[in-house]
Amino acid sequence: MAWRAPFIFTGKGEFVTCTSQKDTELFYAVLGGLGQLGIITRARIVLEPAKERVKWLRILYSDFSSFSTDQETLISTTGPSHKVMPNYLEGQLLMSQSPLDFYPQSQHQKITSLINQYGIVYLIEVATYYDNKNEDKVSHQSSYIPQ
Repeated sequence: MAWRAPFIFTGKGEFVTCTSQKDTELFYAVLGGLGQLGIITRARIVLEPAKERVKWLRILYSDFSSFSTDQETLISTTGPSHKVMPNYLEGQLLMSQSPLDFYPQSQHQKITSLINQYGIVYLIEVATYYDNKNEDKVSHQSSYIPQ
């Protein structure tokens, strides 16, 4: 999926349109900024053919520093010069009141135990879409992620 000209509401209360060629720094910062630098209110997205496969991971952390370091590493692998990792990236916090509906039932007890032990569990969810011919490349590029 290629983003084109997102319409952004900035923290200064301004509406701004940017592209990968015009206001490049804001364009990539907003895409990876988790809402801290602006909110995308409208975007033009170029559709492309779907890939054959997806590698999807959820990684749990008890330590914020490790979580943020890995998340920043994954964010920095996006952009025009990186073709494989990641297509989707999301960070979350899991706390005692967090619903676990989107997790397999078999993992609920383990996740609840971690939340009870640490108070907050940090989560990175990442997905990479690929064709069978790129499977080795995807596996290699995601090999640094703790399993």
